Amino acid sequence: ISLLMTPSLSRKTHLLLLAENRSDNKKWQTANVYGLQINALKQNMKGKKIDTSYKTYPLKNIEIIQKKIAGFEGIEAMQMIGNTLFFSIETNMSNTNCYLIKGQLQNAEIILDTLKMALLPKPRKPNGGLVYNASYESLLVKKNRVIAIFEYNDNLNGNYALTVDTGLVNTPMPIFFSSSVSFRITDACYIKKQEFIAINFFYPGDDEKDFRCDTLSKDHPLIYANGKYHFYARLLFFTIKNKQIVPTKQFNIPWIWQGTNWEGVVPFGRGYLMINDKYTQYNKKQSDLVYVIKKQREIK
Repeated sequence: ISLLMTPSLSRKTHLLLLAENRSDNKKWQTANVYGLQINALKQNMKGKKIDTSYKTYPLKNIEIIQKKIAGFEGIEAMQMIGNTLFFSIETNMSNTNCYLIKGQLQNAEIILDTLKMALLPKPRKPNGGLVYNASYESLLVKKNRVIAIFEYNDNLNGNYALTVDTGLVNTPMPIFFSSSVSFRITDACYIKKQEFIAINFFYPGDDEKDFRCDTLSKDHPLIYANGKYHFYARLLFFTIKNKQIVPTKQFNIPWIWQGTNWEGVVPFGRGYLMINDKYTQYNKKQSDLVYVIKKQREIK
């Protein structure tokens, strides 16, 4: 199960975790959002043994969404404003679009809107092809706008996120990055009014060649040494300024977690909570919720 998270509900009392909800034979076991009490997490971090059992919020109508979207591969990102939740949908290579849907939290259930959805066209590579195994894995929401961020942002033709109204009525419009971003962006969340943080992850597999930066890039030594590619993970900080997304700082994730596929991040205390899908550096195949203290340095 792949997980993404956001702290939400009224007054930020819970941490919400999203299973990927893939269209497979286990979908009915994972078609939920899960909530952990933030106060319980804080007490456990202080060494107190407090019950951290989760609350389940079923995703109603997910089976209708799956049937309506060709090449459905799961839900990738979640954000929330008020009682409205937004989700991005990944599709396989047969579909040139991803999708943005929304739902309402009602009586401990999330009722997905099966009529309104925004098309999120997948950015193309310079040769016109699609990026392998990539989707809009990050969402930001504030007031009446949602920003959807594609995983791949190292395109020589320019890189952009898509912004759309919360009613999912108007055609999504691009908001450009001031410079390319190496590797995958797998999750993002606001930390200040116009600033957000994002997970930046590289997996060295042969099928991930689209995400290998140019050998002349300043980032290439981060993923290549001794004649081979290796895992790399960091947190990147961005500001939205003059209608552009500008990278400002970065924080390397501790080396013991470099090879874990991090897919969720949210500010917490003096640092950040992060969560991975089932793939870890040590092949444990489990999702770990970890806490890292922030230590940033400027991007040059």
